[in-house]
Amino acid sequence: MKLNESHTHYYSDGSTVTITKVKDAPKTGEYKPTSIDKQKTEVDFKLVQTSPYYIVWKNGEGQTVNKRQLNKLQKEYTWTTDF
Repeated sequence: MKLNESHTHYYSDGSTVTITKVKDAPKTGEYKPTSIDKQKTEVDFKLVQTSPYYIVWKNGEGQTVNKRQLNKLQKEYTWTTDF
């Protein structure tokens, strides 16, 4: 569909929906890093899973921790979520 082109779909119950393309989607492979991406590279560890808690350290090593261990690590290191 071209930019600003509309397409109407007719349903069997008589209702319709019209879709108008207002902008192009990013081309595949064109990713622009965000401030969140930058933040994720600067922390000591990322919490990537809960139940059980699983963290990934900056060096790439993963570790399963319990809630008490996680709370302690969160006070001692910089961290963010990654899910």
